[in-house]
Amino acid sequence: PDKKPHVIVNPGRAKKAGLLKVAQVPYPFTSRGEYERYMARPVGKEWNDATATKKLTRPAVAVRPGAAIEPLRKKGRKFRG
Repeated sequence: PDKKPHVIVNPGRAKKAGLLKVAQVPYPFTSRGEYERYMARPVGKEWNDATATKKLTRPAVAVRPGAAIEPLRKKGRKFRG
């Protein structure tokens, strides 16, 4: 029943690939198929027009240039200053 007896599967690679999978479907998506279709879409300017590329590659958080950003702090640790 083994279709390709000369092929050796590296189990280490299978473990690494498993780390890249998401456990649940992210928020805006309602099904696994919808999420997979979205991830399969090309993003670059070679495939999309300028407006779509700008929208798809826009950062999630926008901060005005020159605005002060508070540093991240770990819970339970105090900042020494």
